[in-house]
Amino acid sequence: MTQELPLVSVITPSFNQGKYIEETIKSILAQDYPRIEYIVVDGASTDKTLAILERYEGRLHLISKPDRGQTEALNKGFRLARGEIVCWVNADDLLLPGAISTAVASFSENPDCMLVYGDGHLIDEAGTFLSRFPYARPFDLWKLMRIESFILQPTTFFRKCALEEIGYLDESYNWCMDWDLWIRLGSRFPVRYIPQPFASARLHRQTKTSNGGIARLREIKRVLSRFGNRKYLLAMSRITFGHVRTTLFLRFLKQGKSLCQPDSMTKKSLRLLFDNQGLYDDGALGKRAKLMFPLGVDADLVQLDLETPREAGMQAVTCYSNRIRLFSCDLPAGAATVSIPYNRLLEHPTEVELHFRATFGHGVVWRRRSSFLVGTRLVKS
Repeated sequence: MTQELPLVSVITPSFNQGKYIEETIKSILAQDYPRIEYIVVDGASTDKTLAILERYEGRLHLISKPDRGQTEALNKGFRLARGEIVCWVNADDLLLPGAISTAVASFSENPDCMLVYGDGHLIDEAGTFLSRFPYARPFDLWKLMRIESFILQPTTFFRKCALEEIGYLDESYNWCMDWDLWIRLGSRFPVRYIPQPFASARLHRQTKTSNGGIARLREIKRVLSRFGNRKYLLAMSRITFGHVRTTLFLRFLKQGKSLCQPDSMTKKSLRLLFDNQGLYDDGALGKRAKLMFPLGVDADLVQLDLETPREAGMQAVTCYSNRIRLFSCDLPAGAATVSIPYNRLLEHPTEVELHFRATFGHGVVWRRRSSFLVGTRLVKS
């Protein structure tokens, strides 16, 4: 029975992480899933890392030789991996109990799915819980390509066949190779979000993200530009704010002082200010709403199921696809379905935009609604 389960390959890139790596190893070896291949790709560490790894001989596959950095090390591991499902856990992060079993079950239930991710925790140097990762949300390709990476890297699992089809990590990236990969996977294949914690990511002053500075911001701009996001000012503003907040938090933490965590009112206010998608977590749509659909699906229609409250009455909407105006129509109060042409032969994802004539409701202007998105699907007519 165990042999029928898919093999899962876990890759850990490492360089001089002797302070944390044993905790990482234990979190992976303690998983309750019976078929795990564990590969550690070490960049010829000079601290106690290798001595720790030698204690686990026979329980992991070790490669230790100089490399050009984390991205190259990860690609080495992925090419060696024999598993149907692969993931990576950095040498200072942790997998939480049951993460692999839960991910494998999700893949089994969704055979077309190529990427699964979950919620995560943020911990400090000592492994103390700081907060949940505040950005995790159901998969939204538009938001991923236009605004932010809401996927916490150590919570992700993906099929190796998908990685081989779209290409391995881009080794020109030092910080954003994961974001780039999530976009490439999400642009081609179904993605599933599981709202339970899979991993803990460690915040400390030695992390690459904390020390990236302007070079990291330039790399983020390059990722956003690569996928056609010419209007990346909103994304860069949010990311710059997040970088400053995290840097200040780590500095205060080192000094033994307190600072508001990422769920602060300031962060929430800026998120509302910068998010111009017009689609909110409760499904409400603003006066203009934008959605993104993957390429290559065997379908010819995008269908949007909408629900307009009775108080709004008849609602007029104009539909655009990839910035081309298609048609206008009137939506009655209650349930309605809008069908928009989909071309699977395009070389980029389909971006759908809805412009509503009116909004309803009270409160601050960015929460005025036009309708509610109940569901979406790609279908053949």
